[in-house]
Parts: sequence; C-alpha cells; structure tokens
Amino acid sequence: MKVRTIWNTSTSGLDEQINDFVQHINDFIQHKHVIDIKFSTCTDSMHDDVSLTALIMYEDMEI
Repeated sequence: MKVRTIWNTSTSGLDEQINDFVQHINDFIQHKHVIDIKFSTCTDSMHDDVSLTALIMYEDMEI
C-alpha cells in the first residue's frame, strides 16, 4: 500500500479552487486501486483562505 497527499495550491475563487482540487485527485487516481481517501479542510478567517487536503491510500494496478 502507498500513500499520497494532495493539497490545493490555487489562489483563485473557492469554486475554481475546489474544481482544480477534484481534477487533480481524479487525474492521480485514474490508474490506481484506491483503498481509501481522507479529506481535510482548514480555514483562516483572517485572510479568507481555505486549504483542502486529501490523503489517498492506494496500490498500483497491474497492467
């Protein structure tokens, strides 16, 4: 089993930030056997920032 952490790096609006985050996850897991995905969010109200993080547990698929 392998583990990969993906987080957002977008400074755009929240909708675009979420869409980019989801697309990054989907691109990564495309040819993987996903065991589990754990999501986490963190907000900073002082700067109106939202951080999105995904921990992906997976195995490489045999080709």
